Amino acid sequence: MNKKAVASAPDISKKRIIAISVNETGLAFIGKDTLTMDMLTIELQKRLWKSFMGTGKMYEVIQLQFTGQTPEPVKSAAIDAIKKAQKNALTEVCLQKHKKLYDTLSGGQQRKIKKQFPALFQSDYM
Repeated sequence: MNKKAVASAPDISKKRIIAISVNETGLAFIGKDTLTMDMLTIELQKRLWKSFMGTGKMYEVIQLQFTGQTPEPVKSAAIDAIKKAQKNALTEVCLQKHKKLYDTLSGGQQRKIKKQFPALFQSDYM
């Protein structure tokens, strides 16, 4: 087996993960905090931003799990809340670092932001 290939494979256990659990009634849980879907967007954005401001780094993975028989509208609302939080945090990061919105950054700046803050571009949360 090629040791180099194994060493370079991403190890999820070493990544900084923010875990979100959503139950069938539509409540979201991050750690000990219980949130409605509206609050989920605000809290996740706040946590992503505080993580960046405190260490210069951000969570690398957003993990979402559903408990019980979670209905599709609740699942969709949770994913929409996460996407909105990602977009808002991306805007904050770009304004802080470059005084510009992401869409107005150069290709190189966009690539650097994507590499530095993968959680802001993540689309699969499972």
